[in-house]
Amino acid sequence: MYLFTFIALLVSILVWLGKNRTKVKDPRVGGDELVVVIAHPDDEGMFMAPALESMREWYKKIRIVCVCNGNAAGLGETRVKELSESAKIFGIHHNDVTVISDPRFKDGLQEEWPVEALAETIKRNIPHPSHILTFDPYGVSSHPNHIAVSHACSALKSTKSVKTLFQVLTVPLYLKFTSCLTGSVSLGGDITLTAPTPASCWRSMLCHWSQMVWYRWLFIAFSRYSFAVDLLVF
Repeated sequence: MYLFTFIALLVSILVWLGKNRTKVKDPRVGGDELVVVIAHPDDEGMFMAPALESMREWYKKIRIVCVCNGNAAGLGETRVKELSESAKIFGIHHNDVTVISDPRFKDGLQEEWPVEALAETIKRNIPHPSHILTFDPYGVSSHPNHIAVSHACSALKSTKSVKTLFQVLTVPLYLKFTSCLTGSVSLGGDITLTAPTPASCWRSMLCHWSQMVWYRWLFIAFSRYSFAVDLLVF
């Protein structure tokens, strides 16, 4: 399994490096600070790495606000430490990583997070008005915790607590695992951001070693999110 994954990663890198990638800064992107609002430690690496790799050049500072510590398997403390290590990959200082860990927002596919309470909790942990990067209403992986975070951030946008809201577009399943093959093509977002290589995603996910079960190796090898993300802008 590891040999197969290594070969897939190597092939992906070679194909990716063989393409000419140009980053074009969109006028809606950039400023003093970007707040990345995620549900769990590892969301930033698994789903947002190409965006962070690009946006770190356009914002003076990036912060991460993580709603829960990912304690579903009893590894909450470990996962918080892993998130701090992953943040360094994107130039984010550990003091700029906030893990909320409110008992109302427990990690789990069966957990329903109250959106109004979540919005208020996020609001207390961000400057105003903010530029926020988070999930779209489908949560990229349809995880209910991701979806709740998306709805909460959208609610903040409607109250003008958020100046600009960037949402990572959920691509159809048949395109989700096209690796770098669709990286230069917009799949419906307002902005498409690509990483020079998928290395930042892979390095970030290796920081989350406690989560690297077999299917996550396959995910980072073949997921489009390792190479490019499309953003909706509001």
